[in-house]
Amino acid sequence: MLPIICGWKYFPLTRGAISGITVAAYGFGAFIFNFVCNAIVNPLDATPTLKYEENGKQVKYFDSNVYDNVPFMLRILALSYGILTVIGTLLINYPRDLDTYEIALSGQVEKKIEIKNIKVEDENSAVTHIECQSIRRGVLSLPFVFLFTMVLSSILFGMLMANSYKVYGLQAGLTDSQLTIVGSCESAANGISRVIWALILDKIGFKKLYIILVLINILMSGLVSTASNNFVGYLIVLCIIFSAEGGLVASYPVISAQMFGHKVGSIMYGGLFFGIGVANMLGFILYYFLTPIINFEGVFWVVFGINIFSLIVGIFFKDSYDWSK
Repeated sequence: MLPIICGWKYFPLTRGAISGITVAAYGFGAFIFNFVCNAIVNPLDATPTLKYEENGKQVKYFDSNVYDNVPFMLRILALSYGILTVIGTLLINYPRDLDTYEIALSGQVEKKIEIKNIKVEDENSAVTHIECQSIRRGVLSLPFVFLFTMVLSSILFGMLMANSYKVYGLQAGLTDSQLTIVGSCESAANGISRVIWALILDKIGFKKLYIILVLINILMSGLVSTASNNFVGYLIVLCIIFSAEGGLVASYPVISAQMFGHKVGSIMYGGLFFGIGVANMLGFILYYFLTPIINFEGVFWVVFGINIFSLIVGIFFKDSYDWSK
């Protein structure tokens, strides 16, 4: 969250674009490290050969030629992440002059009060009234309940596919190298889309963008099982799914700042970001507990219903709130 806030300080009037560009790095990082991980763990593109019985079904796992390389891969990733974290931390710096930032915010929320045909600029009261003034009030507010529910239900499909796209692809007959390409391409699509969707967000606003992205999720949750038997089709569907998720992830910091203000907006986004973690956990629960019972196709229909619910919540969501009451 810190790089996003820092970017807002420099460009307060284009928060959507700045958020999209910043979080796009997550997608590009996954794109690069997918190839790194595969090159270390499975350089010969071996296929799973060890057969085990799980929940009444026979599943396959990689042998020791592959899984023995996992600890070394984790050490390489830890070293890489540590170096990148140090470099990134050294590059984060707030602008010395924050007057421009404060003036820009005041200009956006400036309130004109007409008293006896005389217009008076009441900037300070406008800022006080339009923003949430405490974390407790923000968490207990209706906008936070709506947004947390929207995060949880809209992100779930992407998290489910992130956890299970490789297992599902292997079951459909795709090779490990093909799925590595799928994973890298979907990560790149996720990163690029965050910038594109963020620019669109600045033009059409959060609610319209949210509805568009959820409609994409609804369509893809109905198509993914049909496309899984074909490498190109599976690649295209997964890229679209993760592009939609990239747009959702990029838009939530912006709506958080818009709804709760710059005083507690970043903290409130921390609460919303927790919803992404919960969605990830729920995606794994759906995969682990429901696929043995209703298979992946049944799980996709469950997610289809959740996406419908997410759309309904988004339609009733109001992207403005009067904090003066």
